[in-house]
Amino acid sequence: TDAGIPLVDRRVRLILQTKVFTGADAVAWMVTNLGLTRPSAVAIGTRLLDAGVIHHISRSEPFADNAHLLYRFQEDEESNILNMKRLWEPGLPTRPAGVVARELLTKLACLCEEHRKKILMAA
Repeated sequence: TDAGIPLVDRRVRLILQTKVFTGADAVAWMVTNLGLTRPSAVAIGTRLLDAGVIHHISRSEPFADNAHLLYRFQEDEESNILNMKRLWEPGLPTRPAGVVARELLTKLACLCEEHRKKILMAA
């Protein structure tokens, strides 16, 4: 059985991009394994991109049947970002970046204050 769209590691401008696939490879896989036409496969790829399941490596390109555009599944993304769980747990409310930043700054200030108190008590 086929395990899915083949994922490869490719070097782009000296940066190793891991677990990526081209739009053309994804379309070819969908045509061969799902019996779709190429235009239908592009439409499915677009829906996957719009839903956040896949993304262009620079997050700047739409999905296309193109051998030069690289995409990655969100689950294979190596970076940690704010609100990452939002994609996988749609029931969680989206929080604006300003609110998250204020909460983080408040928590950081509290930690600094606790640390300052411990230093003063030890002196």
